[in-house]
Amino acid sequence: MIDRAKLPTKGPRRAKRAKKGGSALNGQFDKLLEQLQAPKPALQRAPRVIFFLVVDRNNTVYLRVKAGQETRDLSLRFKCRPESLDKENWVVRDDPEATEKLQVYKASILEAEARLFRLGETATPKRVIEFVMAERGQVLTPSVKTALGTILRVYEGRYKVGQISHYTINQAAQYTARACEWIDAKHPNLRFGELKGSHADSFHHYFTVERKFSLAYVRKMFSFFRQAVNYGIREEWVNRDPFAGWKSPRETIRRIEYLTEDELTAIEKHHFVNPTLEAVRDCFLAQCYSGLAYVDLRAFSEHHLVSYDGIPSVRVSRSKSGVDAVIPVLPPLQALIDKYADTPHRQRTKRLFPVLSNQKMNFWLKSVGEIVGITKRLTTHIGRKTWGTLVANLNVSEGSLAKSMGHTTTAMTRKHYAEQHEASTVREIFGRWNERNSHPKAANE
Repeated sequence: MIDRAKLPTKGPRRAKRAKKGGSALNGQFDKLLEQLQAPKPALQRAPRVIFFLVVDRNNTVYLRVKAGQETRDLSLRFKCRPESLDKENWVVRDDPEATEKLQVYKASILEAEARLFRLGETATPKRVIEFVMAERGQVLTPSVKTALGTILRVYEGRYKVGQISHYTINQAAQYTARACEWIDAKHPNLRFGELKGSHADSFHHYFTVERKFSLAYVRKMFSFFRQAVNYGIREEWVNRDPFAGWKSPRETIRRIEYLTEDELTAIEKHHFVNPTLEAVRDCFLAQCYSGLAYVDLRAFSEHHLVSYDGIPSVRVSRSKSGVDAVIPVLPPLQALIDKYADTPHRQRTKRLFPVLSNQKMNFWLKSVGEIVGITKRLTTHIGRKTWGTLVANLNVSEGSLAKSMGHTTTAMTRKHYAEQHEASTVREIFGRWNERNSHPKAANE
């Protein structure tokens, strides 16, 4: 009889496979055991969303939603005094219509949280407000490009009723295009409510460093951009100025370019064979002796000539700002006006000087400077600055000089258009010193 206990239970191959399979299962079991025994990481819970009402200094009611460090405000577009608002119960005393509006917003926020939970999304302040606005058929805040387009349409309306000039509306269109270029390059789909101080730094860096524009030009563009921001604040898209406290980079003070009296005399006495060069020279001299900007010189006609106390003068409303400028007609300017009194151009257009386009004027002025031997780059704007500097060195008061140039403040005139001659400075200080020393007793008293 065969003893079955002594028989091998498995063949050598089956035993080998069983041994191999057993070791694999044991390894998987050990790994699973290690995972179960390992300490579990703490669960990352989303910050709790809280919401409450706030009233700003203009008594406008806002809904503020917070979660962690993120905060979003939504204007409810009505006003009430702080003492009339029960923030805990969302009730406006003696105003059932406003109370009903608050309760609707409160229910919308609770519904938005529930919907986001069902969708498996984290309830952030931005998403909560987006849901609330979507229920009302609105958006959180318009894009910055939309806001800029709105401002441009406001400018177009002002242009149609004659409040601003063609020059100003063209500048507004140019600045809008530049700002949209920056948005497309650096911050696509930027919304108005997302603006902050760092965007001002980005704006200046893009145009001054990458696009190589002058800081003065970038400042003008950013000033227009801030008008869109102010418009958004008035429309209650946001309740704060995102650029409050932000300061523009300092501009390097540049020397004012102007012509000296010797250079003016050289241009005036030179005989030009080319009639175009002569006309351009005369128009430029008219600027030097009147301070008129190019656009005002081009519109300069007989009805701008007036008289004050028997003194022939010019009274013109500046095309750029609408500010009146009053200028005495000095003998050199009168001689130029008389020179073109009987020309066909004056008889046809009633304008005193045959002014070409600004581009052509600057082109021909370059030739005028080369012929006369002036190394400075002549432009129509240098003529206006020459007037400011010449009059400033006649010891005319700053107020009179600013009025003659059509400026509302003397700071603009002093900074950009008038420079004290070095010789005048030396003569004035030296003369005052000698005057004091010649009367020692009066000085001591």
